[in-house]
Amino acid sequence: MISALFSTMAFFSNLRLFEAQGITFTTASIDALSSLSAFSLELNHCSLLPRLSSFLSEFPAVKLPVVDLTLEKNGSSRWSYPGRWLAVMSPHVLQGLFIHDRSELEQAEISRFPVFPHVTRLKLPLDPADLDVIPSLLATAFPSVQSLDIDCEDRRTADSEISHYSPGLLFPHLTELQSPAEAAGFFLPLARPKRLTLHYSDAAPLLHSLATLPRGRLARTTHLQLSLDDWASGTLVTEILNHFPAMESLKLELTVNDDNATGSILALVMALPSFLPPALRSLWLHADVSGGWENDEVDNAGIPDTRVLHARLVARCPALRAVDINVPLFRLKWSESTGFEKELMGWKDYVYVDERDL
Repeated sequence: MISALFSTMAFFSNLRLFEAQGITFTTASIDALSSLSAFSLELNHCSLLPRLSSFLSEFPAVKLPVVDLTLEKNGSSRWSYPGRWLAVMSPHVLQGLFIHDRSELEQAEISRFPVFPHVTRLKLPLDPADLDVIPSLLATAFPSVQSLDIDCEDRRTADSEISHYSPGLLFPHLTELQSPAEAAGFFLPLARPKRLTLHYSDAAPLLHSLATLPRGRLARTTHLQLSLDDWASGTLVTEILNHFPAMESLKLELTVNDDNATGSILALVMALPSFLPPALRSLWLHADVSGGWENDEVDNAGIPDTRVLHARLVARCPALRAVDINVPLFRLKWSESTGFEKELMGWKDYVYVDERDL
């Protein structure tokens, strides 16, 4: 049945997306797909015949005109490694590569990659132990990357500090970066990202690392998404955000291990109008206190008033269009289009709400 499907590819001249799961691609199937015009290819648990899986392939002229290649859960077989698939991609057509599952990215294999000059979007998982070598190899193979998404799945070896800079130019055209903090250091010193996402970060090491970047490196960042695992105090958060003077969108997620931290979190919320950049258009702040906060004693004077805080935020940031703050004992959700949607201040307003409703 699979063979019959591939034999009909000539009738799908307008095909723009081909998705496959659990298929072993043969010479005939690759030949059939190569007859298509530019299309996107999404593969899940798929592999190539061994003789098709090398840059020294018997069929070097067979190249797929794939614009975006997505590899998900391609297993442990060496015939499903990303390099094997890239071997049959047309280097001058591919624009996006998205690897969503931990796969073997061997240094020797990457060093044999042809140059893909038009790839501007790249997503892949990396082992933190490979960060000293792999990024430079990837930058050679994909010199035009503008959007980079790095996933370091093993956080046990991560130190959350942007400190290990690699020599040379790594993705000099980068405008969007999503990465754990310890991996971001390989790219930020030479990039001026407009969109930056840093997760799995401890506040103190992150602040120190940002201070070591070249002056003005983050002055163009307009969209910031930050996940802090241990932030200790609102002062650290303030100093971190001060590195982003042009910020228009902020998404800040705090994970706190101290179940007595409610007062500090509320103090940070009250201080927001004093330090947020005036150009801010969207504010999203959520805090999760692991271990619970229900027994934390907080004076009512330390709980902001939703309307007063909103007025101060708008006065500070005239372009503000949306606010979503969800922290212990306080909830404010407002948008310019719908007005006040959710408000909560202290225990008098507190009721159990399923997080799916927030």
